[in-house]
Amino acid sequence: MSNGFENNLKKIKMKKIIFIILLFGLFKVNYGQEKEFAEYGISGALSPFGISLSMTYNKTNKTSFIVSLGGLPKSNSLITPKIKNINEYEMSSESSWMGVFVNHRPFKEMEWIRVNFGMAIGSIENTLKETSGDEYKVLYNNPPSGYFGLGIGQQTKKGLVFGVDFGLIYGPGPIITGPDNSKIESISNSSVAGKVLPNIQFSLGFNFD
Repeated sequence: MSNGFENNLKKIKMKKIIFIILLFGLFKVNYGQEKEFAEYGISGALSPFGISLSMTYNKTNKTSFIVSLGGLPKSNSLITPKIKNINEYEMSSESSWMGVFVNHRPFKEMEWIRVNFGMAIGSIENTLKETSGDEYKVLYNNPPSGYFGLGIGQQTKKGLVFGVDFGLIYGPGPIITGPDNSKIESISNSSVAGKVLPNIQFSLGFNFD
């Protein structure tokens, strides 16, 4: 039995090594070659706030301007954080938004590293439904919210590009409604209703003239 476990462990380690080698190879192919500068780009992305479509204008190799439109149809959340006073509940989320962003690449020798910042408007609504049937709405329907983050990839070269972004969305916080004030207070103190929302985004695009 121990031999079987060790063999499975070796297989998992080998798969990880192969995966890392493939990622490194893809990175070298995409960024290791000199490519012609592209003035425009279009891309799609996936994040906790839905699917988005972006149009990019690359002013220089260092600076790009982006307009994005995105959203998430109402769907069940994969994660339901623990909330004081609420034992069992289901959560669904929906969103619609658009934003204007700037990508800046501060390092000449590492153009694949980006600083990303901008503003977005729209709404995010989380619905918490207890097993008793009571519902609580957590609605982010605010004036423009600020965004700041770091990104990898999405260069200004012609052809296929990919990227990963990590950032934070800053706003005044949500409006929470529901039948029990004590539970509303508990929700307001939980991660479901934070004033700062984390974001991770995976994108794939194509640059052209």
